[in-house]
Amino acid sequence: MLLHRVHRRFGDRVRVHGVVADNLQGLSWIRENYAAGSNVALFLGSSIGNFPTEAARSFLAGVQKSLNRGDKLLIGFDLLKDPEIMRRAYSDRLGVTAQFNYNLLRRINNEFNANFDLGSFYHVANFNVALGGMESWLISSKDQTVVIPGCGTFEFNSFEGIHTEYSFKYTEKSISELAARSGFKVLTSTTRNTFGSQSKHGR
Repeated sequence: MLLHRVHRRFGDRVRVHGVVADNLQGLSWIRENYAAGSNVALFLGSSIGNFPTEAARSFLAGVQKSLNRGDKLLIGFDLLKDPEIMRRAYSDRLGVTAQFNYNLLRRINNEFNANFDLGSFYHVANFNVALGGMESWLISSKDQTVVIPGCGTFEFNSFEGIHTEYSFKYTEKSISELAARSGFKVLTSTTRNTFGSQSKHGR
């Protein structure tokens, strides 16, 4: 569907090659096959925020090494903002974030024949001041036992939590510092204040 829309809009001006690989392997393929000219690598959304700080640096350093001289990276960051705004975003009224987290248990049930009772857990999101990021938890609402065949039996006490996600937030300064530590230089940035999103590209 997406390729059809791209072809309809751009015709033969855009060539699409599907590459089955992780991020860094895919970039290495581009480097080997598109050495001539200048490329732009995209890492959109705010997925970099799911990496702890050192893991983010290591990942971006790998990206930098996978690019050719003159290539650029366009990447999105979620900016640090009022903790209450972030809390509401991760505890949205429609329960989208909660369902994303419940789906982790649902998949464990489906793929490992486990017996998580999703109705016995509730979703909690909070801002970790020390780490500078949002945390998502699934909290047990009662004492319960969960069996995951092949993995073991797990006892949960009431109010015991399963930590499911980190989403680290950035400032202009911390983005520039991360770029420098990863071998990049920030060239320009665009900020969308409504949602506090941040996009940068550099080399």
